[in-house]
Amino acid sequence: MEQSKNVRQIIDELMQKNGYRHFYEVAEHFGVTAQTLSGWLKNNTIPHKHLLTIQNEFASSPEIEENHAGILPKLFSLIRDKKKTLLFMSVSIFLASFVYFQFIADPVYTAKASVIPTGDSGGEFAGLTGAAAQIGLSFPVANESIAWDELFFEILRSDGIKRKLLNTEFQLKKSQQVQTLRQLLLNHLDLENKPSEIGEIRINNYLKKRVRVTKTRFSPLIHIQMDAHDPLLASNMINTLVQLSNEMQVDIKTRQMGQKRQFIEERIVEVKKELSQAESGLKNFRERNRRPNKSPSLLLEESRLMRDVTLQNNLYLTLQTQFEEAKIEEVERTPMVEIVDEPVPPLDKTSPRVIMSTILTTFLGIVFIFFIIISKEVMIPLLAILN
Repeated sequence: MEQSKNVRQIIDELMQKNGYRHFYEVAEHFGVTAQTLSGWLKNNTIPHKHLLTIQNEFASSPEIEENHAGILPKLFSLIRDKKKTLLFMSVSIFLASFVYFQFIADPVYTAKASVIPTGDSGGEFAGLTGAAAQIGLSFPVANESIAWDELFFEILRSDGIKRKLLNTEFQLKKSQQVQTLRQLLLNHLDLENKPSEIGEIRINNYLKKRVRVTKTRFSPLIHIQMDAHDPLLASNMINTLVQLSNEMQVDIKTRQMGQKRQFIEERIVEVKKELSQAESGLKNFRERNRRPNKSPSLLLEESRLMRDVTLQNNLYLTLQTQFEEAKIEEVERTPMVEIVDEPVPPLDKTSPRVIMSTILTTFLGIVFIFFIIISKEVMIPLLAILN
């Protein structure tokens, strides 16, 4: 806006620009009364603060519109001008990413295996519980059944079995010394000089992410996947994990069988005493009643005593059979799991995927560089104008 323009010209241009038709609208625009606006026109003078507002309004709008209208052309022009820089940076990022993922990044090998628990689903007490139920006896509920397939699945996923795995010794190559998995991971993760607490936390988190155990809902088959930086270590870790889990499950079953044997042994003593009492009662009855056939009440009493002897005798025989079986199972340590698909050292690494990772890193790098260039060449000047 030129300084030589009078107040009436300035007001007319402002009305034309904003679409005002009356002076009172102009007065409202400045936040003054209509009489004040009339005084400006009469004296041909606008106060300094309102004059600055008008100057900024007329001066900035064309520039902003010009810059808004020219953003896309500027972007294309910027790409054209910086194409050599963008091309050089793209090739550099691509080559650097390829070298890193191919030769520097830690490889990850995944070994897989499938196992199925062979222990029964709580049949140890089935025969004993059924026989005892027929005569009105019940066994403790805690020892009634054990779902060994579910138990084995939970053992594989437990933190306790992972701690045992960390303390197990492995040998990656014949030329290398035998080391525990904890020591191997400390070396691999470069945690030897870190405080022991930090190293232990890092190792546990590292191992949790690399042991994956899954099981379908309607099948006892369990799938195990293990990630490691060495293919032989990955397969050996699965074999060791299955072995440790099986030993833990066998120990649990052995303790259960010991509890079962002890319970049956105590019941045998009680039932033997009750059988002896029932037999003595029947014997005394027959000695007192030589001819019970002549009295219906005596026949009924004899029948009841004989029934008690028979029931106690059957229970005693059942307990003796279960007792012998429990003694045998207590000393047995047969494997309770079968490996369906044995783990083998994987030939190809699972990650990083060199080509995919290189392309993705290159794309993100180009986007970042382009954003920096746009910020420097376009956005910063535009923000300066807006401010």
